[in-house]
Amino acid sequence: GMSTYVAWAVINHHRHFPDYVRNCAAGIWRESPIVAPSEHRVAIAGLGRLGLAAARALSALGYRVSGWSRTPKPDLPADITGHHGADGLPALLAEADTLVCLLPLTDETRGFLGAATFAQLARGAHVVNAGRGEHLDPEALLAALDSGQLSYATLDATPQEPLPPGHALWRHPNVLVTPHIATRTPAAAIARQTLENLKTVLEGRRPDTCADATLGY
Repeated sequence: GMSTYVAWAVINHHRHFPDYVRNCAAGIWRESPIVAPSEHRVAIAGLGRLGLAAARALSALGYRVSGWSRTPKPDLPADITGHHGADGLPALLAEADTLVCLLPLTDETRGFLGAATFAQLARGAHVVNAGRGEHLDPEALLAALDSGQLSYATLDATPQEPLPPGHALWRHPNVLVTPHIATRTPAAAIARQTLENLKTVLEGRRPDTCADATLGY
């Protein structure tokens, strides 16, 4: 699911696999520098169910993990540093060699992966968007990549899906686009959940999967 995608995305960049793929195609034997996971800082924006699972998976692999949520998460594991609220976001971004976006899409988070956020990251940071396409400002991303502020982007969600042929994100050497496959729910599981929700409603109760209309998620 999502945690395996996020772990793969972090490892893929951290261990220089895009470089090795290019080198292999060109017949080049060249080793890239190795940095221990404990020295690579992963910041996860969004500590809901998916974000927390990804944080746990990365921490288990030895990465330095921090996370941000709208409200405090008092039960975070000790090996995950938590930040919350508007005041906590700059601290999260300052700790990121890789920034993972797993936020819900709301009016407040739309465009989160834009110039203002990129400017607060360490130079050469990696960005992973496994949230929603509208979290991303593609033009700001391309500018940050071309300036060197960002070194790489792994995108499972983009504002337009699929991207049109010839879009700059397809062609950029430091961008990997995947077709919104970070997590997939089997049809049988969807059917079971739908049946459970229907039974719950018919019994006059509120399904656990309801979104909060006031929050937008």
